[in-house]
Amino acid sequence: VHSAVSYGVLINSSTGTGNTTAPVGLPQFNHVGSVNNSTGVYLGDGWVLTANHVGGGSFLLPAVSGTPFTMEAGTGQRLKNADNSFTDLYVFKLTTTPALSTLDIANAPTTSVGINVTLVGNGWNRQNTGTDPLGQGRTYWTDSWTETTVIGDADYAGWKWDTSGQAIRWGTNTTVSIGGNPTGVINGGSGDVTAIATIFDFNGDANEAQAIEHDSGGAVFDSTGKLIGIITNIQTAIGQPASTTVYGNATFAADLGTYYSEIVRTTGIPEPASLGLLTTGLVLFGRRRR
Repeated sequence: VHSAVSYGVLINSSTGTGNTTAPVGLPQFNHVGSVNNSTGVYLGDGWVLTANHVGGGSFLLPAVSGTPFTMEAGTGQRLKNADNSFTDLYVFKLTTTPALSTLDIANAPTTSVGINVTLVGNGWNRQNTGTDPLGQGRTYWTDSWTETTVIGDADYAGWKWDTSGQAIRWGTNTTVSIGGNPTGVINGGSGDVTAIATIFDFNGDANEAQAIEHDSGGAVFDSTGKLIGIITNIQTAIGQPASTTVYGNATFAADLGTYYSEIVRTTGIPEPASLGLLTTGLVLFGRRRR
């Protein structure tokens, strides 16, 4: 397998559409917007957090306004790791402050796995093509990646992307370990990132999510609505066809608990009144895609 910089949230529902408004109990969904055709998260006090390979620029928050917010010149900054090396995280400030509250950000590194999370990103929509004998509406590939609908001939199953349209969409998953640890260091070509991870499984959950192209900079929230990660990379199988997602692919997100002090130092966003733990885990590295 290899990992690539990621950019959409693909969900396992029958049609792949939907989940484009805030789920019950997660108004923080409205903090996620689009920047440079990918994704960013509004933290509060005018600041936006995204992946460094996405960068800063006009920021559209559909839940707040149909007009993009303007980036304040000279405010863009790339965040650093503890060893002073640059990581794949980037913050910038807006000239106008959106009418949204300040997000609660994880303030301590991840120390466990099995955390239920919601992923939100501005990636491609999903096609609803392909049938199979079980009627699950999935497209299958053989070991040589020749498309087939015969289950017995297939080693991989998954979905094609619809690269004609994007949407800010949410989906759910559970964090896994990275090499046996809750977090691990990955590098998709834009700096080392201490990351958490999820795996895209066919488990009957219609909201099961995997990041795809244009999801970079997207949000990972825990069950309390705390922002615990920023999507940076995806892991795909060797030889996997372009514009596809298969079961077993992974999503990687920067572990914001690791970068909490750096975020506060850089943005000056006040610490929330109630501080809490986060949790998660997985990792690899590889080629970078935009």
